[in-house]
Amino acid sequence: MEKRKKPDFFRREWHRYLRLGRKSKKKRVWRDSKGRHSKVRLKIKGKPLRPSVGFQENKEIRGFIDGIKPVFVETLEQLSKVEKNEGVIISGKLGKRKRMQILEEANKKGLKILNKYKKEGEKNEN
Repeated sequence: MEKRKKPDFFRREWHRYLRLGRKSKKKRVWRDSKGRHSKVRLKIKGKPLRPSVGFQENKEIRGFIDGIKPVFVETLEQLSKVEKNEGVIISGKLGKRKRMQILEEANKKGLKILNKYKKEGEKNEN
């Protein structure tokens, strides 16, 4: 099942002010319109859409990352329960040694690691 295309939900009048993300996409976060005459709040045709329940993904694919079901892993025990069609997200609380152990085991099993960031002083395994 394919993910549906959803519109980008940006804050009303984001294009007017630098602090709302005119130049920085990171600042263009959704904030609900509260104005009395706001056309976005009133859902006027031709104005930007508001997030609503109808834009939610289907239950079968909700929460997937690139079509792969993510599984959160903190220990080698949890890693042994992960199946081939699932992806691994390694906990950020782990230190370098345990993280490297989990990376090695995941590579042996041929599992995909979905958060490939590296902490200071680590070699990039994948």
